[in-house]
Amino acid sequence: FICLYPQDWQTRSYLALGGVSGKALDRFLSERKDTQKVFLCLDSDTAGNEACTRLAQSIPCEIAVIRLVPARKDWNDVLRQQGDIPSRKFIAETITLRELPTAQPVPMLRMADVELTSVEWLWFPYIPFGKLTIIQGNPGEGKTYFAMRLAAACTNRKPLPGMETL
Repeated sequence: FICLYPQDWQTRSYLALGGVSGKALDRFLSERKDTQKVFLCLDSDTAGNEACTRLAQSIPCEIAVIRLVPARKDWNDVLRQQGDIPSRKFIAETITLRELPTAQPVPMLRMADVELTSVEWLWFPYIPFGKLTIIQGNPGEGKTYFAMRLAAACTNRKPLPGMETL
């Protein structure tokens, strides 16, 4: 199959099963969690059809599965007879066995639908009570020191600069 489509072959990952067992494919996919599509290129016979069905069922649900049916009985015949195949149409049929799952859209909220609530402050105007606060900065700028000082101030009821006493 790679010999039929040599352009950019090094940018893709190929796996030869050496038969119809799915063990190599399972291991391949377990080591490459970022795989989004699998193209099954098996023979166009009963064994190849059954293997495609079985392999497609064993592939995780978050991966799209596409079957490429060769223009001849198998890909070796296509390779040997490629000069006889009109218009270099080596793939007789492309069958989508499973599509990529569609992501659920993020619900939209209009600001007119948002209720205004009052905020209580631990340290005005930096840290509100009951809200998410992110301490962000470059390495070595004192994020951990600040977090420890904040924890100590809260547990000992000591104020931070410009902070009302707890």
